Amino acid sequence: MHAILFSAVFALSVNAIGEPFPKHFGFQLPAKSAQHASAESTVKTEEREEAQKPTSPWSKSFTPPDAPESKHFVLEPLGPHHAEKDHAAFMGSRDHIRHTLQWGGWPADDTTVEQNRKDLARHLKEFENREAYAYSVLSPNRKKCIGCVYIKPVQNKTDACAVAYWVVESELKNDFDKKLQNAMLNWLAEKWAMKMVVLPYHENNDRGIKFAKEAGARQAGPERDGRVRYVWRAK
Repeated sequence: MHAILFSAVFALSVNAIGEPFPKHFGFQLPAKSAQHASAESTVKTEEREEAQKPTSPWSKSFTPPDAPESKHFVLEPLGPHHAEKDHAAFMGSRDHIRHTLQWGGWPADDTTVEQNRKDLARHLKEFENREAYAYSVLSPNRKKCIGCVYIKPVQNKTDACAVAYWVVESELKNDFDKKLQNAMLNWLAEKWAMKMVVLPYHENNDRGIKFAKEAGARQAGPERDGRVRYVWRAK
């Protein structure tokens, strides 16, 4: 039920080969009036500015940046082929997920691999449609899943997103959740051109909130239904 948990975030005529008619063709086009020239210049400027605008991460024409790899982890777009590894990871850390992150009753004790495979197929479809981006966090040798990252839009802004994540309980002693959070913030700022990242937490998730504050995030607005939002801004 990954997605359910986190659904709670811009003329001259031309000849056949595309060149302006040459002067020796037999006639010259009339000179542009100052008004015409100014209007054409404005149109070209607007077209140039439009071409320079970053493609929205939430449009199908967007190409997600290559996922980062480090000595601690690698990321892969989450899909059905991760079902077994993903299932083993979250089921083995369900006490941590339930009590520390407080993401409702997920994962249920009777969650099966096949149920998870269907869920991951939905995540992959969202990724392909550029509606949201879910990544499996794998060990450097890619043999184990050690967490997940979920990236969602914030009011359809091109330079802002919301991010949630979890890591397996066995990696907490290494502060892997802090390392992952900071790596994601840097990646989103540098490769996705994100200027703002919203980090949602349960009010009792002291660990996550502590790491968000250490990264420079600030609380945005009051607590609502036990949830708080911290906003990180790129420098």
